[in-house]
Amino acid sequence: VLIFILLHTWFAFDGVVYSVVGGTAMGQRHSVVLANIFMAAFFGEFFAAFPCWTSCIPFFRRFLDDVFLFWNGSWSHFQGFVHDLNTWSMENGWGIKLSIGQFAGVVSFLDLEIYKNFNGVWHTSVFFKTSDVHAYLHPTSDHPQKTFDTIPNSVAHRVRRACSEETRFFKYKT
Repeated sequence: VLIFILLHTWFAFDGVVYSVVGGTAMGQRHSVVLANIFMAAFFGEFFAAFPCWTSCIPFFRRFLDDVFLFWNGSWSHFQGFVHDLNTWSMENGWGIKLSIGQFAGVVSFLDLEIYKNFNGVWHTSVFFKTSDVHAYLHPTSDHPQKTFDTIPNSVAHRVRRACSEETRFFKYKT
């Protein structure tokens, strides 16, 4: 089934239908599943080949190709880890090149900001990309009125869940 899906994927753009020649089209139902399988296999095989790096990583989480981890070691040691990861990827046909988005301080991961407060306690807050214009649904779109009515409440719940400190939550309250 998987081979059939990969060989028979199409998408339409600007009124023209295209066939996907390599990989899968973004937005297809199976794309997220395939990406998750691929990245799980990638990291699984890397850590099997380099078990020495696992002692430096007490916490590792991934969502598709976004990775968040705690590192027990120096900056130069971490750069060596990323170098080994990228070299292994290319030498073994994975074709993935990972880059370091952030290393310390306030770190964004998906829709969270993760930081230590002045007491050294880890906390989270909501993260918005600079390009986020907070546009959810246009009022003239073809959705039931209840959908529009629930958006403010849903956003407020998201912010409340993300903010582990009251002061950060109240920053977004107004």
